[in-house]
Amino acid sequence: MKLFFSKTIHLLQSKEFSFSNPDVVHTILAIIFLAFALLHLLRVDRFKYWSWLVSPASSRQRDWLNSLGEKWYSRLMAVVFAAFGLLILYLTWYF
Repeated sequence: MKLFFSKTIHLLQSKEFSFSNPDVVHTILAIIFLAFALLHLLRVDRFKYWSWLVSPASSRQRDWLNSLGEKWYSRLMAVVFAAFGLLILYLTWYF
């Protein structure tokens, strides 16, 4: 078991492994942000097993949901996630 963990750590730290490249990690994070934006636009909270992905987590988000309504809350969160995702992509690949 120790050999497995040491080999895994060595692989993660090696130059050949793609996750050691920060550009790849930033691109994956940006894609995750853009996926959450798409999930909010599609309003997957209406489906039974997908609602936990986009449900408001904090009390401030719940207040926004109650004051804006589901439609505008999902659009607002989609814009926020898309902005962060596109900003990460822009800063990673154009600087």
